[in-house]
Amino acid sequence: MSIREWRNCRAGVADAYLLLILTSIAIIACGCRKQDRFSDAAVDTTYVQAVHTITSIQIDDNYGFAEIVDLCFCPDSTIITVDSKLVCIRRYSASGEYLQSYGSIGQGPGEFIEPHSAAVCGRILLVSDVNGLNGFDVESGAWLFLKDEYTRPMLLKMVGIDSTGTIAALTSNVVFSGQTPCRIAEYRTFNLNENQPVVVFWRDSSVVDFADSEYLRICMEQPIVASDIDGNIYVSESTESMVRITKYSPSGEILLCIEDKCEPVSLSADEKQEEYDYYSWYTERMGLRATYTPPDAWPAVTSLGIDSNSRIWARIGGSNPPAFRLYSQQGILTGIACLEDSPTRARYLDVRVTPWGIAGFSYDPEQDYPQVSIFRIRE
Repeated sequence: MSIREWRNCRAGVADAYLLLILTSIAIIACGCRKQDRFSDAAVDTTYVQAVHTITSIQIDDNYGFAEIVDLCFCPDSTIITVDSKLVCIRRYSASGEYLQSYGSIGQGPGEFIEPHSAAVCGRILLVSDVNGLNGFDVESGAWLFLKDEYTRPMLLKMVGIDSTGTIAALTSNVVFSGQTPCRIAEYRTFNLNENQPVVVFWRDSSVVDFADSEYLRICMEQPIVASDIDGNIYVSESTESMVRITKYSPSGEILLCIEDKCEPVSLSADEKQEEYDYYSWYTERMGLRATYTPPDAWPAVTSLGIDSNSRIWARIGGSNPPAFRLYSQQGILTGIACLEDSPTRARYLDVRVTPWGIAGFSYDPEQDYPQVSIFRIRE
């Protein structure tokens, strides 16, 4: 789940509303960081270890990160990284060597103000930005197109589905009912050659009451989306007592539904204070003020992916080092995957699992230099 500020994107009251809404969603989602609680089923344990690290204590044109917000794999196992603060998109080999960069800072075609999400569809790299959706040739780096109708937050988080330009994306819009803004969030599929979304998989509404700046979220946890090599789409959901993963065909047919009961985990006084301090620090950075009472942690999928063996990886919560439940394509819990040790001193590590590899990036307000870690399963 991404937690990133909007820098110099839009002015006006409506944009301030939207900014606060998105920020609150991200902050509340962090309330589940402490939970890596798994059922007591007799399952195998798989160990995952870091084999390469992409980092530098000094930032240059090829290495070093300021604020990583997303990464994705290409089918050849090369890795695309998105740094919103440096405003750069880079590609690295599966062993961490720098290969190339895409686009530049600016407001024109092939340029970015604050890139946010990336996805690869065949030979096309898609990068979302407040200016719109830019497309690049993955191999040559050449700019291909700009679709300015797909501005962020239209595409908050993307996953490439197939080589024809079909993507699954979390979209967010704000509508007003009287004086109350309502955020409508949906996971949809889009095809770059069509003007309308293809399928809606999930929908959520949230409300902010600006009379006292108190945030209320109706659906407790924003879902995570993933895809496999066959173009099937996986979407997670959470309630007070259950996590659910639904598998859809590319046309929207439900193929599988995994439901796992989880007990809500009460946060300690220290954990609630930590959440409150983080929220206060983040909103202060943006010059905003709002009341926030950290809720008890609900079980929630915070990372979801499909590996090269078609196993479903679901991370519950976000404690370090990460741990995942492993499910078969029949929805059977077959194992637990654990990182042997955290490859970074960062408090939080966002790990992505795909058929082309496993990688993660650190994000921590107290760490000056985030890094990308490339993992493999220990034989």
